Amino acid sequence: MFFPIIRAAITMNTIKGVFMKNTTRLAVIALVPAVIALTFAPSVFAKAKVSVVGAADYYGLTEFGSNELGETVKGDLGYGGGLLFELPMSKSVGLELGGIFLKRKVKGITSVDESGAIVSGSTDGKILNAPAALRFTVGRVFSFHAGGFYERAFEDGGSYDYGATAGFRLNIPTRAGAFFIEPRYNHGLKKEDGSTINNKVVLGLVGFSFGSSR
Repeated sequence: MFFPIIRAAITMNTIKGVFMKNTTRLAVIALVPAVIALTFAPSVFAKAKVSVVGAADYYGLTEFGSNELGETVKGDLGYGGGLLFELPMSKSVGLELGGIFLKRKVKGITSVDESGAIVSGSTDGKILNAPAALRFTVGRVFSFHAGGFYERAFEDGGSYDYGATAGFRLNIPTRAGAFFIEPRYNHGLKKEDGSTINNKVVLGLVGFSFGSSR
């Protein structure tokens, strides 16, 4: 009985409050990675590294507080996966583009009676995260990246977010490429009018990269 109420409240009031639809800005942001990529010659694409990744997505750093139903609304642990492409710019610097599909979760906890019984519920949103960042490689084992990202929700009217991303990668080289683990932090910069909420997300990536070693 209470789970549908919690689910509806979180979906309508929390996720929609974090993202806001704006078609013009969406189109501009979506075109930026494509324009950058088209400036590279085909020979550069031939030397690109490709990474297949699995992702854990922790949305819990975002402070939602309580909604009108008295729920304590907070982020939860989600998951996903995708592809990343690193285009070489020099021996130690590359441009990383790609897409990571995420099933991001939000949960609510509500006291439902005078005895203090607690009912909890959760909902999730399907998100496409598209990073555009510079990756700096130090030796064969370590690299780090810094840049921006764009996100779009598949529900909620196609709402979106954008912001800054940074992280580091630990590689385990093999003959075919490298296994890696990579924590990264995404800080959303977009806010709904009158809101102080920014998306703050920690991603944990595990994957395998193959391609040119430059």
